[in-house]
Amino acid sequence: MYIDCQNPSVHSLRWFKLLGDIASKVIDKYNLNIDVDKYQFDERYASKSFEEIFMRIYEELNGGRVLLIFDEIELISVETSSSDHWKHGNDFISFWQTIRAFCQEHQQQLSFLVAGVNPHCIEKVSINGVDNPIFSMLNPMYLNLFDIEDVRNMVENIGKYMGLVFDEEIFTKLVEDYGGHPFLVRHICSLINESIPLERPQRISKYDYEKEKSNYDIKISKYIEQIIHVLKRWYPAEYELLEILAVRGNDSFISNLGRNDYNTVDHLMGYGILKKHKDTYFITIKALELFLKDNSEQYLTDTIEQKRSAVSFRRNRLEETLRDLIKTILYANFGKSDARSKLLEVKKTTDRPKYDGIDIGDFMENSLYFSELKILVDKNWRLFEKIFQDKRKFNTYMEIVNDYRIDAHAKGISEDEYTMFHVAIKWIEEKL
Repeated sequence: MYIDCQNPSVHSLRWFKLLGDIASKVIDKYNLNIDVDKYQFDERYASKSFEEIFMRIYEELNGGRVLLIFDEIELISVETSSSDHWKHGNDFISFWQTIRAFCQEHQQQLSFLVAGVNPHCIEKVSINGVDNPIFSMLNPMYLNLFDIEDVRNMVENIGKYMGLVFDEEIFTKLVEDYGGHPFLVRHICSLINESIPLERPQRISKYDYEKEKSNYDIKISKYIEQIIHVLKRWYPAEYELLEILAVRGNDSFISNLGRNDYNTVDHLMGYGILKKHKDTYFITIKALELFLKDNSEQYLTDTIEQKRSAVSFRRNRLEETLRDLIKTILYANFGKSDARSKLLEVKKTTDRPKYDGIDIGDFMENSLYFSELKILVDKNWRLFEKIFQDKRKFNTYMEIVNDYRIDAHAKGISEDEYTMFHVAIKWIEEKL
């Protein structure tokens, strides 16, 4: 029985309703003579009803075992679900306590398999202070990226229908540059096909490939961004470590590994994105590594010049984003005229006349200090509360970011101060 957890009809259900829904679907699938309406699926009786129904199902199937396959398991898991009762509540615990208890007592009647992009739900020891029902119960298996032989088989088989023949070196290059990632390799081959004359057959040499590779990388950047988006959403710790490795190198990567980060490394190696040779880690997808270097939030900060550059870049980017957010929210809630009045409230009364006639966009861009952006949010906290959530933290971190303006004043900054700046600005960046 296949259960697609990304379907809102699944993850929007409370745990007890989902148990009832699964029972109903199994009954319908096998056209069994069981009246599910006779059973109560509420918080009190759902577990008991689930056991009784699946015992009946086992009898109706003449001793046949049911396999439940949960795909996109993240959507009904703690911390990763888009539905609050799974993400923050105890639904995950109650749901899997029910299924685990039944499977342990009736091993021949029911089994289950979970699939997804993040093994987080089976690796957490406890959830909300309660033992995780499926911790250590399942052993994760990772789908490997393609090796040279896999890439050769895929590319040759598809290429022959397009009238394309590939030199052997191409397969090695596709693995070296794109890690054997099937999704990326397929799109590179599509671009190769588009760049070749219509007269077929055509042989693709390594020189053809190398000549066009930079163009290929530009054109697949949107697909690299999709991979980055998945990493950022589902594996934030893994993503941050990859950034460190790509930008700062192996030594910084190792020095940033905490006691609990070796699970994170195991994930990256399991996904095939990271490999280790002796004491050196490296990213297997060169295109991903290049993208991280060009778009990373990690910065080389070994010298004061590098620290100034990092502070300047992040602070300017934050300021620009915050100005846009404030303007948009004030416009939406007060209209252009009243929004202008709200903006002017941060200026001294005697100074306000000199801004008469200045376009509100120009005023936002050129006449508001960074510290005044903090005041605007503070004065209109009701409008920004859902974004920043913690008023005290917002004000404190904005002050820290404003205080450590080493880029503007050619000041020095200690490692502790730079760490404090990083913590403060990272919190605001994530909220934005």
